[in-house]
Amino acid sequence: FAEAEGHPQAVVGEAAIGLAAGDAAGAADSLTVLLRQTPAENCTARTAPLELLVEARVATGELASAREAHAQLAAIAARCRTPHLRASARFAAGLIAVAEDDLTEARIAFEDAVGGFRRARSPFECIRARLALAGVLHELGRVEAGRRSADMARDEAERLGATAEHSR
Repeated sequence: FAEAEGHPQAVVGEAAIGLAAGDAAGAADSLTVLLRQTPAENCTARTAPLELLVEARVATGELASAREAHAQLAAIAARCRTPHLRASARFAAGLIAVAEDDLTEARIAFEDAVGGFRRARSPFECIRARLALAGVLHELGRVEAGRRSADMARDEAERLGATAEHSR
């Protein structure tokens, strides 16, 4: 990342690493600066930072900011109408719903995300959505359904060699 300092993809990558390491506030700050510098009409360049910003803002408890980032992401998904972007917006909605303790809405959003990522042939994102769904199902007392979702995520992760994601 040092060689690509300032490049939008490097900023997103560094923010993802920071978020995974527990620095959600730092990730959110970097992504916010990047989004300020990216024209609103550049949907392609705004999508990844918005996806990650929702996650970072949820992690810091800044739900109003998470909802704003989600609204921008959902607007892009509505304009572009690709399965992956729709699924990404639904995944983000699920994260916010969990933070707001609306587990029924979270379940629906994560189910939509799983289906969308499957249709988009985005296996890594589908794994993350299945794991999020598994957690929500468990919290809703639907333990067996949660276990099935987690098992499906594990099987897909093993097939891809992405077992670190499943261990989260």
